[in-house]
Amino acid sequence: MTWDEYYEKFYDWATSTQIRRLSALTSYGSPAEVTEVAMELCDEKAASRLINRALDAGVTFQVENIEDLNCCVDTATMKRVVSSVQGTLSDEALDTLTGCMDDEVFQTLLKKATSDQYAPATIMELVDCADEETFKTMVMKVTGCFDAEQLDILRDYLDQATIETLIEKSLQGKVRFAPQQIMEWLDFGISESLIEKMSLTAQGTFDANQAEELYDVLPRRYIFEDCEKASSGTSQ
Repeated sequence: MTWDEYYEKFYDWATSTQIRRLSALTSYGSPAEVTEVAMELCDEKAASRLINRALDAGVTFQVENIEDLNCCVDTATMKRVVSSVQGTLSDEALDTLTGCMDDEVFQTLLKKATSDQYAPATIMELVDCADEETFKTMVMKVTGCFDAEQLDILRDYLDQATIETLIEKSLQGKVRFAPQQIMEWLDFGISESLIEKMSLTAQGTFDANQAEELYDVLPRRYIFEDCEKASSGTSQ
């Protein structure tokens, strides 16, 4: 039985007939039609058998099929789908799928997604979901740059070299850090050159204690003088 014949009669049959006739299929339709049928079967075992046979026959599922198939097939089948899926996973699609898939399947999906770029907000949703290597790869390819608050969170998930690269990119993107944030980064041990850059463009004023602590680590006295002026309210 061809797919066209099966699909044409599908909704006229009882569920038991729909499932029984799967074994007679000699061809398969578009990813959208196969996904539709898998969902309508309302039987995980039958739906998984259909999708596996479609994959074996060369059907290439698309990104837009992932969410629907995730609801109707078993984990092993879903992993096959994700491994072979074609198309770019958008920020919106990744946001939707985060937290609603089997972990092994989701990690497979993320490894494919490392070839694409995502917005900082999307990346932040993955901090507790992606494995370390995959997360680092996605972080380094982010579109735009992370803001100061996002970088504060990432400090607990990334190595110092990666964090410093991200801070440098954020500074180039005109991100400004509050004095207290700068002092926290000082305690974290990032390079003095970055502390200097952050201090020169600080959002707000340093108090006397902060200015004194910065003086101990920054190589040029004018930074301290800047901070003294800022803490006295004569300069930012």
